[in-house]
Amino acid sequence: MTSYRALSKLLFACLAFTISPSARSNPILGPFWILDTPTEAVVRFSHREILPGTTQHDLGPFVSPGGFWTINSLNITEVGAPADFDSVLITGAFQHLIGPHPPEGPGQVFNFRFLFDASGGGGARTITQELDHPNLGHIDAFQATVAWTTNPARRLVKDYGLVVAATHVIPEPSTSILLSTGALCILAHWRRKHSSLYAKLMTKDESEVNAKEAPHY
Repeated sequence: MTSYRALSKLLFACLAFTISPSARSNPILGPFWILDTPTEAVVRFSHREILPGTTQHDLGPFVSPGGFWTINSLNITEVGAPADFDSVLITGAFQHLIGPHPPEGPGQVFNFRFLFDASGGGGARTITQELDHPNLGHIDAFQATVAWTTNPARRLVKDYGLVVAATHVIPEPSTSILLSTGALCILAHWRRKHSSLYAKLMTKDESEVNAKEAPHY
């Protein structure tokens, strides 16, 4: 099984290919299932520049191709405010549908919420949570990360990406401590590397990303 730390590194690598420096339309792109096994999942969404006015995206449910995981809901409210900074509110629910060890049924629901605006030069935020998977005492460890770029001079959110990752864990001594410490290390690593991320994105072929993702409005 891929370790939780390795899965988190994959999550941030996915974000590097999710955000694009170009903005030409306003649909939500995704879901794009990067990893979908009975024990692991990584799924991403992305969006281009926010348009003026208020846009509501109410999406889901999306069941993974293998039927192991589901995004029960994804609700995104975008406010393109010419007289103020653009802002985005994201709420969602993610769940392990089928546990890999019978008689494990559906796991508990991981709920996440993000709120950010264009007042800074972009950034990233992460939410992690460990939930008991019923029956056998196993754990579903979740991590959701949103990253965005902005033009603060024009008060615009240029683009943003959301990645949700999960792994099914059989607890061992100190597992919970390692998971929490790993999440903090990943976030610190992102902050160190974020300054060079945009330059890397400038070289990414946007059509390669768009060809793999379906738009949702």
